Amino acid sequence: MDNRRDSRFPFRMKVFPLHASTTTSLETEEVSAGGALFSGDPGVPAGSTIWLRLELGTQQRGRDSLFPLNAEVRVVRLVQAPDGAVTGFGAQWIRVVCRDDIAPLREFLRRTLSIASGFVQTLPASTPGRGPSYLYVFPGGQEPPPAPEVAEPVVPSRPHARQDPDIGRLTPGESKAAIVYAAVPLTWSLEDHEFEGRTVKMSQHAMRISTAADLPGTYRRVSLTLPTGGRGKSAWLTLTGTVATQRAPAQEGDEGIFDVTLTLGNDPDSLVQYRTLLDRLASTTTPPGL
Repeated sequence: MDNRRDSRFPFRMKVFPLHASTTTSLETEEVSAGGALFSGDPGVPAGSTIWLRLELGTQQRGRDSLFPLNAEVRVVRLVQAPDGAVTGFGAQWIRVVCRDDIAPLREFLRRTLSIASGFVQTLPASTPGRGPSYLYVFPGGQEPPPAPEVAEPVVPSRPHARQDPDIGRLTPGESKAAIVYAAVPLTWSLEDHEFEGRTVKMSQHAMRISTAADLPGTYRRVSLTLPTGGRGKSAWLTLTGTVATQRAPAQEGDEGIFDVTLTLGNDPDSLVQYRTLLDRLASTTTPPGL
């Protein structure tokens, strides 16, 4: 029985187990703030904890990049084919860590998992000449055993805990609504070509867009222009984002779906306008099932 509390959404990311029992690469199919559904065999039974290396696609300093993150997860259930072969598994996040730069960890928590609060611990380097590591322990996660050598973030000494200001509190104008289900007409642009679409789901850092046009392709950078409901110059708002996932139409006549993660280079004033729009939509719409 699936007892997860957090809603999952489609998100594909390459994953590599760090234990010796398997060398098979894995992939996320869906993620949530509490866990993820993976395709592939983890090589361990349900109830086990394992370390995984996640390859997170993100944009830093104006260019798209892949950043490795090490995450410990608990395998909650195995997905098996009729012949008994393991084809996937559901897992609970325990903790995630990155070295030298906090930006990939922030990107993963805020933009991939939509986690807007929590403490990030700074861990001193275990060897001279290396930078610090940054650790986030998920709520409800039990204190796990020491990390494997390849992860190298966790040391027996008590780390200095600090709250990352970009994760632990709302910035001015930031909406408190986690997700808004609303159909807002927009245009999206790719390489100077403009297409029509509409939002399906919106959050502080991402949008799900439905369109009848050809899908832009994963990891492509797109511009989104949508109405804000204001007057004058503020009547239209343009943001940039990176395509995280996409889903082709199920049948002829249907629209395709793609998810866009807003990039770090957006103008702060534009983000304030966008979050103001989210607040207004949240007060007039109700999520499905409520």
